Amino acid sequence: MIRNSQPKFRGLLAATMFAATVAASTDVTAALVTVSYQGTVDSFTDVNGTVGAVSSISGSFVYDTEAPVLSSSSTRTIYSPAVTSMLVQGGGSIFPATELSGSSIIVDNNFAFYDAIQISVALDDAFGYESIVIRFNLEDTDGSLFSSTSLPTSLALSDFPRRAEFSLTGNKPGTARNLYDLRIDGDLTAFHSNDATVVPLPAAFPLLVAGLAGLGYLARRKR
Repeated sequence: MIRNSQPKFRGLLAATMFAATVAASTDVTAALVTVSYQGTVDSFTDVNGTVGAVSSISGSFVYDTEAPVLSSSSTRTIYSPAVTSMLVQGGGSIFPATELSGSSIIVDNNFAFYDAIQISVALDDAFGYESIVIRFNLEDTDGSLFSSTSLPTSLALSDFPRRAEFSLTGNKPGTARNLYDLRIDGDLTAFHSNDATVVPLPAAFPLLVAGLAGLGYLARRKR
């Protein structure tokens, strides 16, 4: 048994060393982009009367430029989940967001003759409402902003003169999803990204881990 395992051990060792070499020289770079925003409220509906007066919203969120692609075409790509953290404050109320698996970002490149980005994040149930979602819709005027449908590493309100809007909607339990008992709509007055945080990931890292695990297993068998 020991003699038969020697060639396998040496082969796996060689493969692991090769993976380590590739991993050290080949990186896939992801970036975490933090966006801060503010907006003024144009219309406000609060059937429960539990949110309180809201004349503006503010907060921030973080998205991953290497988020999984849900669907893609030559002019539109949908990424989900894309947002890794979210803060929403309206008036004196804070809307929590702890479950972000349903978040999505849509990037349009020359879609209907303009470029656009749409961010949707499901928030936690709060203030007697459920299915709470905040959405940001931003569009340029002529389709010249983006060169592809990749997630951008920087964003600025001035890039989107055609439209820069937000909406926050929610329902009381039992209400149809398209009949909003909570709705806050308005225009963004600030929307900008900070410096992106680069997160390098070795491209061969999974292979390296698998190889090391295999070496450990064969070493235990030799004993």
